[in-house]
This record gives sequence, structure tokens and C-alpha cells, in this order.
Amino acid sequence: MNVGEARVRGLLEGTKQYVVPLFQRPYCWGNKEWRSLWEDIVSLYSTEDDYTHFIGAVVTVPIPTLPAGVTKYLLIDGQQRLVTIMILLSVLRDSDSTDRQVLKQEIQENYLTNRFFEDEDYLRVLPTQGDREPFAAIIRQQPHDPHSSLTLAYRFFLARVKEKVLDLDEEFDFRKLFSLIVGRINTVQIVLDQQDNPQLIFESLNGKGTPLTDADLIRNFVFMRIDKADQQLSYHNDWFPMEQRLVQRRGRRQYYSVLTPFMRHLVMQRGVMVRKEDTYVKFQQYLERPGASPAKDELVEIAKSSELYLRLIKPETEPNPELRQRFQSVLDLEVTTCHPLALRLYHLHRDERLSLESFLRCIDSIESFMVRRVFGSRSTRPLGRIFVTVCRDLVEDDLPQSILRLLDGAGWPEDVEFENGFLNAPIYYLDQKKTKFVLIRLEGTLGGPRPDTLHGLETEHIFPQLPSPAWHEHLGHQGVAEAMPAIHRIGNLTLSEVNAAMSNRWFTEKKTFLAMSDLRLNKHFEDCESWGYQEITERGMALFKVARKIWPKQLGG
Repeated sequence: MNVGEARVRGLLEGTKQYVVPLFQRPYCWGNKEWRSLWEDIVSLYSTEDDYTHFIGAVVTVPIPTLPAGVTKYLLIDGQQRLVTIMILLSVLRDSDSTDRQVLKQEIQENYLTNRFFEDEDYLRVLPTQGDREPFAAIIRQQPHDPHSSLTLAYRFFLARVKEKVLDLDEEFDFRKLFSLIVGRINTVQIVLDQQDNPQLIFESLNGKGTPLTDADLIRNFVFMRIDKADQQLSYHNDWFPMEQRLVQRRGRRQYYSVLTPFMRHLVMQRGVMVRKEDTYVKFQQYLERPGASPAKDELVEIAKSSELYLRLIKPETEPNPELRQRFQSVLDLEVTTCHPLALRLYHLHRDERLSLESFLRCIDSIESFMVRRVFGSRSTRPLGRIFVTVCRDLVEDDLPQSILRLLDGAGWPEDVEFENGFLNAPIYYLDQKKTKFVLIRLEGTLGGPRPDTLHGLETEHIFPQLPSPAWHEHLGHQGVAEAMPAIHRIGNLTLSEVNAAMSNRWFTEKKTFLAMSDLRLNKHFEDCESWGYQEITERGMALFKVARKIWPKQLGG
């Protein structure tokens, strides 16, 4: 390993190229990082002192090349900083000026390109695969992809340079700005030898860049264990499709990756509890476990597992309608801590070691376990560890009976406890989303519309949370006092799309609205003349008979 201080000039001058590995994350700096770098550069520009600015480490490994060719280095760490400097130099090259042709040529030929070479060798820096085309367009002064992060960086620095030109009374000195960028911005250049471990360096260094995610570390850990000759094929066939597959949309323009949660659950489905902050360390142990296949082959299987995981977190991608409905129920219950166990079961089903019927029965048992615990006021905090323990102790040759025994030992409420909670628990107060889930499932079982058509409805309290004088008039103060503790019980709740219209009206007025509903849940009210504690209890009992069939404590019961 050779370590030394280097200015940008020393990094970029000469016939050389820094190649960002295909498995590195794409360019991800944004306004925060751009603004910080620009403010530091402006500070250098404004002072007469010969200060320097340190931007972090650049870690490289030499790539064997022909003697007459471009000297190439694999860029292990520092791509965000180096690519940003290249973008900034491109902005200086392109900024309007009538007397800077010499500077433009110097930047283009001595820092941005290898002018006597063609194709990819023409570029001094070669970003990771997804960024190469927009980066090359900027360097070659061609039209830019307007949606690329690199184009956004270019526009940011171009706007800042124009602002600086307009703000100064005297003419802005482009040569001075260029000189301080290449001559007063410092890095620590670390050139690794073949015997050095690039992964250890990558983990320990992050400079002033965007913090590395566990997915970033895992990606590099995997590819450092794949032969260089196989890396590009593994990236294109396995890693990149998996990475794209697990990008989810949040809002109109925001996206986030569930790659790290997937890796965490992948390890947990083997019966190993993994805290979020330990994902990378536990994955390392997973990949190097006794009997593990070579990293290239492991990646193939991991990518296949990601297809199954996508169906768990995005049920609409599941082709089997019965599984799709079960996976959606898990999401609606908001208890995704069972995903490691569900993933384990899905692997067995995929490998034809678990029939579809048995797979469905296992998922039904998991749902029953969770719903019964909700009405038993059991804490959700231990669920993660419970499901990992089930993964650990699962007897694969005795499924799904093994699931039943393990869940029973983990606190699966019996019918007596379930009935008591179902009739008396203030479920709406405890968890409004799970309350709505239960009502929708009850409606579906009673023969109502498909559950996916009911999510726009609201939960309605028949006996209102704030009774109007009419309730006191019809039930008396004693009747109202008796009913108040039962307000949030399941027997007093239904689904409706006219909550605001019903408000706290007296029961017979609400019946008029409920009679217009096609929901089977609301047919019960047709024969009721009043609504108080007794009626709430009776309806709760009627609904429990349905609930016990939906969420039994025997497989397929």
C-alpha cells in the first residue's frame, strides 16, 4: 500500500483513467454535498492566504494494462468526490467567456480527457455503469440527460458560477478558480497493492462523502469475492436486476430501496436474529457460513430470493391469487416481522418441498396468531424474535404441523382468551388500522365486496364517541353511561362511506344511512330498534362466531 498526499492536479494529470467498479453505488451526491463543497471553494477563492482544503481519501488499485495504453486504476473509494470535481471542471470549461480559449482547452485536454485515445479510454474518470452515458455526455459537451444526478450537479455549479460572476464588481477570475481547484484541494491518495484487502479499506474510509449504507457495503463485500473475470456478468445478470427490483416508490417523485431490509430478512430466515445496525456484519457471516457456495453462486440464489421477497412486500406482483391475498393481509396487518418466516416458507414452496395448500395453511396460521394476539392485548415487540425462533426450530419434514406447535408455544391465544378480547377489548382505541383490517376481513367472509374495494371506507362508531342529547333522551343517562365503556369494541364498529353525514345522530337516523349500504356487516342493524350496551354485546357475539372461523387455532380449521 502506498499512501501520500495528492492535489487534484496530481490525481488527474497524465494519461490515466479511474474506473469505478460496476458494483459500486451510482452517483448520489445532492444539494447538501454540492453546496458544502462550493462554499469551501469560495472561501479559498476569497482569501489571500495559501490555505488548502481536504476532501477525503481516494483509494485505488492498479489495473494491468498495455504499456502503450491508458494507465488505469480501479476506484475503490472517492468516486463521489472525484466525479463532482470533474463536473465542476466541466462547468468552468463551458462558462461564457471571450478570452479563455486557452483555459478551456487546458481543462478539456489535461484534466477531463485523454485526447489521443477513443471510446471509453477517452475519459479520465469512468463512472459506474448507470452513470457512464450522462457523464460522457457532459465531458464530450453533448446534450445531457435532464433527469441524471450528474446533470443536476452540473446545473447547480453552473448556477453558482454565474451568481459569483454577477456578484463581484470586478471581473471574475476563472483562472484563479481553476488553479485553486486543481492546486489547493487535497486528498489522501491510497494506492493498494495486490496483497492488500480493498474491502477493509472501503469499510473504514468514507471521508466527507455520503454515508455508506449496509447495501453498499454488502455489494462490495460480495463482488470482492467474485473473480474479476466474472464480475461484470454477475453484476448485469444478478445484482443490478435485483437492485432495480427492490426500488420502491414513495410519493410522486421519491424512491427508496428495500435492498438492505431484504438482506436482513434473508439472514433472519435461517433463524438468526439480526438488529438493523448489524445487517452488514451478519450478512458477512451468512456468506461465509460453513457449506456456503462460492460468492458468484450465492449471488445467483440471493437474486432469485429477491423475486420472492418482492412478492411479499408488493403482493400485486404475486401471480397466484390465493397467495396474493394472504401476502396483502400481512401488509394490511402491519406485522411484517413475519417476513423472514414467510420467505423461508416460500423457499420451501419454490423448491417443491411445501405444497401450495400447506403453504397457504401456514400463512393462515401466522395471520391467526397475530390477530388473536391483537385482541389479547399482547405486545407486538417480541414478534420479530418469535418468528426468527420459529425459523430456527422449524421441522421442515413436518410442515405445517411444526408451525402450529411453535406458534402455540410462543403465545397463540386459545378460543377463551380470543373471545374475551374480541368482545371486550377497546380495539379501535388500541389500533385503528388493525381494527379496519378485521372489519374488512369479516365483511369479506360474510359475502360482501372484495376486500381490495373496501379500503376507502372509514370505521364508524354506531354508538357515537360524543353522544348527542337524542341518545340521552332515548337511552336515559344510565343507558348512555353503560354503553360508554363499549364504544371502541368491535361490536359497536362497522364500515361506512358516510361517516360525516351520520356523525352522532340517534340510532334510527343512522339506520337510514346504513340501510343504503350494500355491506353485509350492516345487515345486522335492520332488526334493531335501539342501540346500547346489550345490542353492542350481542353483535360482538355474532361477529365472534365469524371471526373464530376466519382465525382458528387449528390448521385449516
